[in-house]
Amino acid sequence: TLRKQNILLAFGELRYEPARETLVEIISDPDEDKAMRWYACDALGKIANRDDIPVIKKLLSDKDEILKSYAVSALSRYEGDEIDQILITSLRESSPKIRISATKTLGERKVKDAVPILIFKAEKDPEPKVREEALSALGSIGGRDAYEFLASQFARDTTPNNLRIIALKGMLDIDPADAIKAAEALIAKEWNSKDSKILDAVCQELSLRENGALEKTFSLMLTHPSSVTIQIYGIRGIVRNKFRSQKPAIEELSKNSKSSSVKKTALSALEEL
Repeated sequence: TLRKQNILLAFGELRYEPARETLVEIISDPDEDKAMRWYACDALGKIANRDDIPVIKKLLSDKDEILKSYAVSALSRYEGDEIDQILITSLRESSPKIRISATKTLGERKVKDAVPILIFKAEKDPEPKVREEALSALGSIGGRDAYEFLASQFARDTTPNNLRIIALKGMLDIDPADAIKAAEALIAKEWNSKDSKILDAVCQELSLRENGALEKTFSLMLTHPSSVTIQIYGIRGIVRNKFRSQKPAIEELSKNSKSSSVKKTALSALEEL
């Protein structure tokens, strides 16, 4: 059986058109081995002949939730408004696996029609992973409605920190200038908070970005009174962006910081600037 399953997977990887008839027979037989139907569906999707769309669509009403998730994944390989609508409808499935797959694919395809339901899913879906993927998808799709929702989630203290950072990533991708202002506002608010996890996470995310508007923020990070981690993020951001005007401040840290980690990072930074 394992050998047969591997053959089915190979059909898909090779985009082997002559296998289509066999694959359709397998996925259309409810008495067939479950795994065989899963892999046949996957292979058919990879072959991506549009004539097979109706056959794959029928699987969306199958009792096997895993097979349905394979069908959603297979359909995502086809282009067209019809497929986009199927993916949007799949967000209402009871299976979290299907909702996660559909959400991720809608983001990859940048389906603007999905923004309203993705906003709903990001806020209300009972499955944490769906909420995460919905926020990521909104960042990928972009647009004003998506940005404003992401910004509201980022600004809200009750939003879990991991979701706030996903929201910030999307904001930075959609409207970097406005997102940096929002990040700066949060940094100012959290600056004197002891062991602020969200402050650390925001500084880390900014340190991974290249944007000339971040120089002031990175310079501020170097001066944090208690967090070695934030100082290091500031140094890394300066190096990434080649802000050479910050060399004197980094030289000061390399000589006088009480942290050996900061000194080491600063010395390494000076070599790169």
